[in-house]
Amino acid sequence: MVSICCLTYNHHKYIAKALDSFLMQKTTFPFEIIVHDDASTDDTPKIVKEYVEKYPEIIKLIGQETNQFSQGEVFGIYYRYIFPQVKGKYVAFCEGDDYWINDQKLQIQFEYMENHPNCSLAVHNVYRENESTGQRVLNHQNITTGEYQGERALSIFNSLPHTTSMFCRFEHFKNIEDYFFQASVPDYPMYFQFLTKGSIYYSESIMSVYRFLHSTSWTNNIRNSNANNQIHAIKMLYLFETFNVQTQGEFSVPLLKRIEQYRVAILMMEAYGFDEPVEQLYKRLDPNKMYTEQIRKLKSLADNLGFAPVVKNIKNAYLNGKKIFVYGAGRYGKMVYKTLNNNGINITGFLVTDGYKKREIDLNVPVYYRSELPCKSEKACILVALKPEYAKEVVSYCSQMHVWYPFRNLFMEGRRIAIWTN
Repeated sequence: MVSICCLTYNHHKYIAKALDSFLMQKTTFPFEIIVHDDASTDDTPKIVKEYVEKYPEIIKLIGQETNQFSQGEVFGIYYRYIFPQVKGKYVAFCEGDDYWINDQKLQIQFEYMENHPNCSLAVHNVYRENESTGQRVLNHQNITTGEYQGERALSIFNSLPHTTSMFCRFEHFKNIEDYFFQASVPDYPMYFQFLTKGSIYYSESIMSVYRFLHSTSWTNNIRNSNANNQIHAIKMLYLFETFNVQTQGEFSVPLLKRIEQYRVAILMMEAYGFDEPVEQLYKRLDPNKMYTEQIRKLKSLADNLGFAPVVKNIKNAYLNGKKIFVYGAGRYGKMVYKTLNNNGINITGFLVTDGYKKREIDLNVPVYYRSELPCKSEKACILVALKPEYAKEVVSYCSQMHVWYPFRNLFMEGRRIAIWTN
């Protein structure tokens, strides 16, 4: 048997499509659908109950009276509430606002796992669907079908294989590390668990759709709350650093890259955007001193850097009618955007070098080639949000404009990171 695990909260507009996409699966084996409703305040429970009445042998509803996510339960929702109900040898995942688009998905992944006992997880490509525009883009580009192990299984993906694609052996959820329960998202702890149990099989086939930018999405809730951003970044930093130590550096190259990115994000937020006093935040977030050492290092570094003048100068330019552009649409560009947005500065758009492939930005902000600058150069204020090795040519090009290069090299524990500076 295969068990389909579905988390849902206020998904009344989407849950029926998700359930229908599960029920349409054509398989040679039985499957069950376990839906965990996290105390929805809309009609989601009513809709799920109607499906339970129609398919009582297949669908089971776990309904909460108190929202568990708001109580700090993330990965724990699976482990404490859903997994005790699982009957299957294998488990597949899909949240209530996403859906599958291939009626052979379960059968394909089941057969692969049955024939490859050393494979711990099967995943596939997915569409990312912008709820606002309806536009779809592929989650992964230029990754070929095959099995991946070790660092390669982590570094090959710019972002993790989406949860809607995951199909795994249920036995691998035994002996879960305690620190996994502190993570702010469930997908990374799950993926880390699979990395240590065997190989990861990736298929280029597109078999599901992940919706983003709708009002109840996790991404939107994180983006719209600076407090949530703070907690997410610190918890993810703790997760990555602890996993790196526990695995004795087996996955250190991709892990350290992400560790650096979270350090940068936390430092920027500490400088410009915390919603509450730093000491109060740390005390609330870390009552058991789990994050103390990571926070101590970050706070020490932040205390020795002068951040405030940078945003102050940019805000003055913005208030004086300058059009603000961020040059670079990658992770650093998004960090700069969020920092400015938290300080009441709306950017006009992102810039990329001519010929560079424009990537979709999940922020409803336009992306321009630099030759398409939509205003006179003297009206533009450009922040170059690129790594130092890529920035020299861009800074030179922008030299006739009002330009800031807000990153410089800083050595931290023997590794170079980029950090906000004047």
